[in-house]
Amino acid sequence: MDNFEKNKRRRKSKARERIEKRKQMRESMATLANEGLDKLPTMPVSGMPKVFSKLINIVRDAIWHFQKDAPIALIAKIIGGFVVIFAGFFFLTTLFSSDIGPNISTMGIKVSGQSVAEATETLFTYWNEDVLIDIMIEGEVFEQVRPSDIGLSLDTTATAEAAKAAGLAGFPFGHEIEPVITSDYGDVQTYILGIANDVYIPPYEAGYEWRDGQLVSVQGSASRELDTVLSIQRIVDNPLQIIIEGSVDLVAFSTPPNVIEADPYFEQALEFVTSDFLIEGYDPFEDEVELMATPRQEMASWLVVTDTGLTIRQDSLDDFIETANSQLNLENWQRYLDPVETYEAINNAFITGNDVADVRIRYADSTYSLQQGDWGIRLSRRIGLPFFNIENSNPGVDWDFVVAGQNISIPSRDLVIPLDPIEDRRIIVDLDRRYLVAYENDEVIFHWPISVGMDANPTMPGVYQILSQFDVAYGSSFSLCNDNAECGQWEMNHFMGIYEVGYGLTNGFHGSVILPNGNYLDGGSAQTKTTFGCVMSDDLQAELLYNWAETGIVVEMVDSVFPPESELGQRAMDFISQQA
Repeated sequence: MDNFEKNKRRRKSKARERIEKRKQMRESMATLANEGLDKLPTMPVSGMPKVFSKLINIVRDAIWHFQKDAPIALIAKIIGGFVVIFAGFFFLTTLFSSDIGPNISTMGIKVSGQSVAEATETLFTYWNEDVLIDIMIEGEVFEQVRPSDIGLSLDTTATAEAAKAAGLAGFPFGHEIEPVITSDYGDVQTYILGIANDVYIPPYEAGYEWRDGQLVSVQGSASRELDTVLSIQRIVDNPLQIIIEGSVDLVAFSTPPNVIEADPYFEQALEFVTSDFLIEGYDPFEDEVELMATPRQEMASWLVVTDTGLTIRQDSLDDFIETANSQLNLENWQRYLDPVETYEAINNAFITGNDVADVRIRYADSTYSLQQGDWGIRLSRRIGLPFFNIENSNPGVDWDFVVAGQNISIPSRDLVIPLDPIEDRRIIVDLDRRYLVAYENDEVIFHWPISVGMDANPTMPGVYQILSQFDVAYGSSFSLCNDNAECGQWEMNHFMGIYEVGYGLTNGFHGSVILPNGNYLDGGSAQTKTTFGCVMSDDLQAELLYNWAETGIVVEMVDSVFPPESELGQRAMDFISQQA
């Protein structure tokens, strides 16, 4: 019985404790609801953002009103307490987190909730893939570039660390961090100088256009030029502003034209534009003329008014020349019109009132892939260029060790026709049949047998021209030297040089050769292979050719390896066949 009473009292004691605890809890909740946030000042709030303080004040005011508005005052007080507790928890967890605070962004990119390393990677990707800068010239977009193209760099790590240091500055309305942007003067300078030529627009002197079937005067306009110094400084001094605005307006200036009005020369311009003006491109190798018609629209754009009158605008010919050159290429050779020569020909024709401009068709340098055994003299004979010229264009090539498939440089054929060609006269030489035919205005003027180079010193086929004329010329060869290295000279009458075979050594046309011993080379006979590379006629025929010829006449020397290129050369082959 005693034990039962003891246990019973013990159970009552525990129940009483539970009742006391519930009572204390209710009293605590009532106290919290009655006091609201009044006790918050006792909480440590050092470093608390202003916005959080404002939030607490708002909650206090709300609780005060709720206290006055019974019967919901108790509920409101409890809710206010929970809000305060939640806000405190949010503040503390954010404050001590390793991630960037809420609503933090930079350059419009949100980095909230990311670690510094993650934000660094995010910013790096964005900077290198998505950021574009508009380069503005006089208020218009010139081009779009990456920031790195104009020397701007983003310190992604420093920017991410600044975002982390902002803490709760973004709560609740957001906060933008300034990115850490720098500029490199050298890179900025390289970019600006690189675009200066593209930005440049020359002043347009007064001229004309062909519109809707009629000629129209066009007033002159000022140039556009880039002020490189000020443009460089504008980028260097304002890297952050450029990124924020997404553009930079470079500094340009202008130069006015010399002449603005084109009307005073309108009638002269109209006469030229409506004429049947032609450009004749002459190829001395093919002995052909390429006729190039000029549309009125282009002709009108060529004209420019200067202080001294109407003339041809040189830079306006670029499109015409580019189009013409695209149509001039041959199967094995690239041909072109030289811009300067073309301008001079057109301008000269315009000034003199001619309706034809004569311009020479040029040959470009090229490359050649060697075929088995197709090098040295054999290559020289096949392409029609003296080996001397090929050697000079390939100074690093050892011709004793070349192999099939090796690429070499082939110089321009213009090397062997350096003078202005005379178009109405041409000399054809058949090296195989050793015969010469001279033409003037497509008619045969002279023809006779000739002697050519011996096998050890062959005459080279190709298309050349008369380069020089001497009544008497002298030559020599190692074959004329004695044991004491004393070499005699031979004498040649009516010599005309046609191509170089070495420095200071030229092969050409001549009459009989008088050897050092007084005898004639090969007894003075013709139609043999006895010379040291020249083409030899007898004295009377050589004199006729010498007196008729002049420097600039084209000489076409052909054989079985190098067939005729011109129509006249083909006709000469038929003519020579009839003389046999």
